[in-house]
Amino acid sequence: DLALAQAGFAVLATDGDAAARKLCEENLQQNCDLASTWWRVMPLNWGDRREAQAVAAAVAAAQASAGSSASSSAVAVMADVVYPSNAGMGAAQALCESLRHIGCSRGR
Repeated sequence: DLALAQAGFAVLATDGDAAARKLCEENLQQNCDLASTWWRVMPLNWGDRREAQAVAAAVAAAQASAGSSASSSAVAVMADVVYPSNAGMGAAQALCESLRHIGCSRGR
């Protein structure tokens, strides 16, 4: 997230863990030019429809503020998303459900 923000990309970082979100937000605040970089940190617990819809609304708002060309360049970057505490087929199903609620689909 930090490298993308420093490169000028709009970044929406999500995590289900409050401590991880806090650390991410602190890193972005300390290392990014807040005047020229759009970023936000939000909760997203897999399978939580309300949180996924809030993320979708934030993505739409960021794209609208960036102009019409931003919608064609939206990219989801995921890293270190599976831990022993959330491993298994149930976690994969919940992740896919969250991505659908956000508006993602295969090949999109």
